Amino acid sequence: MKHGRGHFNPGSMKMLYRDKFEKFDRIFGRENVTLRKFDPATFTGKCAVTDFCEQTGVILPADFQIKRVNESLSREACGMLFAYRKFGPGYGVGKNVIKENIALLKAFQDMSGAKFDLADSIYRKAAKREAEDFKWMEERLSTSLAEKARENPAAIKDEEDLLTITRESCEEFAACFQKRYGVGLSLEQLPATSPVDPAKAAELVQSARLALQRLQDPKTSRTPWQKARKTSARAIRSILRLPRRFAFRR
Repeated sequence: MKHGRGHFNPGSMKMLYRDKFEKFDRIFGRENVTLRKFDPATFTGKCAVTDFCEQTGVILPADFQIKRVNESLSREACGMLFAYRKFGPGYGVGKNVIKENIALLKAFQDMSGAKFDLADSIYRKAAKREAEDFKWMEERLSTSLAEKARENPAAIKDEEDLLTITRESCEEFAACFQKRYGVGLSLEQLPATSPVDPAKAAELVQSARLALQRLQDPKTSRTPWQKARKTSARAIRSILRLPRRFAFRR
């Protein structure tokens, strides 16, 4: 969703794991490539950085500090972001579009809420589609990739479930946006109670984008009087720069 998908059907996606990993074996030789299952419980210090350094022979300085940063979005933030992607104006246009999208994501990352998780039925569907690649990876890793069934009542089951957005989530997004950027967002278009129409939630996020545009380009926030004064000043400067033969005479 963070990368612009406007439909929700993760179980239909094919990840092509073998194609992504086997190419390293072909290029560097299998004996020179180490693939490991991502399982923090088995990592040195349960830390991916520490474990990687140990595996590659990198010696970290004694005073080296590893900063753990979780950039994942909560279930609530993902719902609003998906609503914006589905019902909003799109990815955006202009020279600052990437900056705007990153800035919006930061406000979403500030939101609290439940951990985003997919229902076990979606994982099983995806695993079935990837059965051949899973078999290849298990042989390559010499370990099983099977996982226990997920028991999470709050897990996302389908698109309708993901688009169930509460007013409280919208209020929190507005609060996070104001705290980070110092700009308040109007909530007048939202209903007083939940759930919120996803299209209305998308309008709220779009208002945040427009606010970011005004912050990045002060020209867009000028009043008509300020714009007229700016135009007049530019015209006067142009006249003053005219060659002598075009100068006004009494």
